[in-house]
Amino acid sequence: KIFADQFKKHFGVNRLPYGFWNADAYDGVMLLAETINRCGDDVKAVQSCLYQTNDYKGASGTLSINQKGDADRLFILKRVRAGVVVPLDKRET
Repeated sequence: KIFADQFKKHFGVNRLPYGFWNADAYDGVMLLAETINRCGDDVKAVQSCLYQTNDYKGASGTLSINQKGDADRLFILKRVRAGVVVPLDKRET
């Protein structure tokens, strides 16, 4: 929510152009920039450093990078019932 509010204010828009994907893209750029600042710009060094990412706190939530280079993060499926966001019942999946 904070990211979305700041984005709208900064760019003078009423909604995010790509929904929640904006936060994921922002996190990817910021994580890469921080990794390059910390480990240099050698591709193998950056890859090695990225694979050591644990509990990175970004705009889209907390993520870690596994040894395959994939983001590990917790997702919870939810639905709106009577105007209230609730976790999706396991029987509904």
